[in-house]
Amino acid sequence: MGWQAAYIGGALLMPRSYVSLWAREIAMREAEEPPLQAQSDLGRAIVARLMRRCRVSELAARVRLLRLGLLTESRPT
Repeated sequence: MGWQAAYIGGALLMPRSYVSLWAREIAMREAEEPPLQAQSDLGRAIVARLMRRCRVSELAARVRLLRLGLLTESRPT
């Protein structure tokens, strides 16, 4: 039951439409498209923006972006 509460809490605090818009705005700076690499400068920028705008922790922002497919932990091949 704990993960469900965390998931719904993240969805309420960080709505998909806004999160997606902010990620795309940041990606456009470098003419890229999401998903962004989590450890890249752009990946860290979207995490920081989400933390600031939604007043959430770094972990919460990162998990939400990963779940929405806007960030990726893997390296491109």
